[in-house]
Amino acid sequence: MEVPYPPDKRLKFERHYWVPCSYGEYQEACKDEMPDRWWQTFQKLG
Repeated sequence: MEVPYPPDKRLKFERHYWVPCSYGEYQEACKDEMPDRWWQTFQKLG
């Protein structure tokens, strides 16, 4: 899964962090649901 870094004015370029996911998480994302692992990673980056 691609997790963007939270917006920060100090960054010159937009950055992303790649996180491996399970097939179940992939299916959640296809249904437009946010997997828990994505949300946890986004919070850690912020």
